[in-house]
Amino acid sequence: MPPGPPPPPSPYAAQPNPYAYPPPAYGYTPYGGPQATFAGFGARFGAFLLDSLILIVPMGVLAYIFVLRNSDFTCSTTTTTSGTFSSTNCTFGGSFFVRYAVLGLIWLVVGVLYYVIPISRGGQTPGMKVARTRVVDATTGGPIGIGRSLGRFLMRSYISGLVCYLGFLWMLWDDRSQTWHDKAVRSIVVNA
Repeated sequence: MPPGPPPPPSPYAAQPNPYAYPPPAYGYTPYGGPQATFAGFGARFGAFLLDSLILIVPMGVLAYIFVLRNSDFTCSTTTTTSGTFSSTNCTFGGSFFVRYAVLGLIWLVVGVLYYVIPISRGGQTPGMKVARTRVVDATTGGPIGIGRSLGRFLMRSYISGLVCYLGFLWMLWDDRSQTWHDKAVRSIVVNA
């Protein structure tokens, strides 16, 4: 006699958990296929260093030309008659602070163009592409969008490094390797 049909699955059988971690990476279906792995400290720090180097050279040149070279920033050194003590006094005129504020606004625009827009769309800056890491939504694995990307950038720029860089180091003991700026916008960084 041929074998009969298989028995129906038990209603108590294990079902896929939609809240299982780690969530899927870009391009993967939520409940099937390879699962994402969280990016480690080395990869994330390497991406940060590379992105910083890409931006620091042009911003440093711009700061020198725009703020220091062309403003009323002056220093003078005075020495006592015996020559044993000297002091340097620097004065900043009003245009120095205006130029410095304008440079801060330029930095914000550059940050939005370099960090916020690429992360909101594809999850990667040029440094992250080299380091093979990607920022994704912590629950869906998709892009985080422009608003959350801007919030992540501002949080990273102004809050995460405020207390001895604790916001950045938080990923070392977090179960999903999230920094403060990741937690604030519900994102994770995965290996791409």
